[in-house]
Parts: sequence; C-alpha cells; structure tokens
Amino acid sequence: RLSMVVPVSVDKSIPPTKYMVYEPTVTIRTMLDPATSPWQYTHDTSLMYYGDRWFAQWNANTFNTESYPGQVLIQSTSTDFVTWTTPVLMFQSATYSSNPVAAVPFGTEWQPGMVRVGTELWSIWSRFDGFSVWPLGGQMYFSRLTSPSGKWANTLLNITYTDTDGNVYYGSPTQNPIQLLSGRVICPVVFNSPSTVSPPPIGWTAADYFWINKKRAGCIVTD
Repeated sequence: RLSMVVPVSVDKSIPPTKYMVYEPTVTIRTMLDPATSPWQYTHDTSLMYYGDRWFAQWNANTFNTESYPGQVLIQSTSTDFVTWTTPVLMFQSATYSSNPVAAVPFGTEWQPGMVRVGTELWSIWSRFDGFSVWPLGGQMYFSRLTSPSGKWANTLLNITYTDTDGNVYYGSPTQNPIQLLSGRVICPVVFNSPSTVSPPPIGWTAADYFWINKKRAGCIVTD
C-alpha cells in the first residue's frame, strides 16, 4: 500500500529556493598507453595522494588477458597529475622495497588497495601461486611506506578462515582499506575455499572453479 502526504496549504510569501549546479571542467590524463607500453593488460587501480605526490597501483601483464601467469602489480607516481613516472614493480624490486617479495613462477598478483594512516601509506594486496590448486597458493600482503621517496616494507599476512564444516578459506583484498574514527583500519576481503558449492549451478563445470568455489565476504582489521 502506497501512502502520500499532501500539504494542506503553501505559504506563497516564501520565495522558492534556488540551487547552483556544479559543472566542473573534466580533464582526462593518461597514466599508461598500451600502444606505447609493454603493459597490455591493466586493471584494479588504486589511487592515493601521499606526501608530495600521487601514487597509482594496479594489476598489469604484458599479455592482454586477466589472470594470465605473470600478472604483477605496478606503480606510477605524479606530482601534478599530468606527467606520470614509468610504471615499476614496487614490491618485487629492491629499488622500491626494503625487503622485496620474490616473484612466483606462473603466479598472479591482485588488487592493491591503498590508504593513508598517520604519516604512512599502506597497501593491501594478494597473489596466487600458479603451481597450486586455487586458492591454496593464495597469499595476502601488507605493505607500508613511511616516506614518499622511501621504500616499501612488505609483510605476509597469515590469515585464513575456517567455517563450521572445516572448509579453509584464503583471503583476497577487494577494495581500498579505510581508517575509522577510532583509528582502526578495516579492509574488505573475499575469502575463497578450494571446496565447491554443492550441487554446482546447472551448466557450470570445474573449469569455472573461481565462480563455483565457496566464498565468504569478510574483512580484516587492525588492533
């Protein structure tokens, strides 16, 4: 049932309210052009201003397909949002990380999510070992930067979730973390299990493992 409230009378002595519509000038800038770059696949970008520059991080691969072996995370920075640095492998390189994370053969890296916390820049991300049955090779990482010109410090987060049936789930961050008014930082995570839903949806097979594996929506938080 739909109810509607109708005003009994209108005070015509009160002038109508006028609003100004904000019409910004939108200028598009290009961080990376696949026509001139070896990086042919780019996705899942996180953007954050920290210190004196913009940081952009995202998935990338020289092969133009998502989830293809060799998918890595790359980073570009800019002080004016116009000119961007050549993308680098910030977590695998000793030039940009104090403890670089070794590359995983046939692995994939996924969805960096950045957040400023005090005087630091944090990034939460994950990767999967291509030799393991998905998602058993899943790893979640917490990386932090203490200066815009400094190096990332990378920490492996050994966090899993086990449901009441004994299924083990491996986390994969999906969105940017946020800092709450309490000071705690919370990050959305999808937990994936090697166990499949039963019965599987009609028409779906083992080849569709990502979509029929059991999942749990969750989050990780700081103390």
